[in-house]
Amino acid sequence: HAKKCSGGWSPHAQCTSSFSYRGKTYHGCTTVDFGDQGWCSPDSTFRDKYLECSPCDDKPECAGGWMPHPQCVSTFSYKGTAYRGCPTVDFGSQGWCSPDSTFR
Repeated sequence: HAKKCSGGWSPHAQCTSSFSYRGKTYHGCTTVDFGDQGWCSPDSTFRDKYLECSPCDDKPECAGGWMPHPQCVSTFSYKGTAYRGCPTVDFGSQGWCSPDSTFR
């Protein structure tokens, strides 16, 4: 089954869905105090045991490796055709996306 990703990280299977660490509640993974490595806790309150999270990409992949702008919708209509992500139609090899469900 697909990994659940949040903030670019997929929690270890043995981690709880949320945990408390230094007075703050985290859901899934965090990188707090671990540099750029995502981690999670197997306990609802952190008890000096953590598990590393796996990096993942929760953004939709676009044509030619293009990634959509955060303000774009995942699917949209352009000239009567439905597109997902970043098509290159009418813009050469440049990937583009739409902030609206119908590109105008």
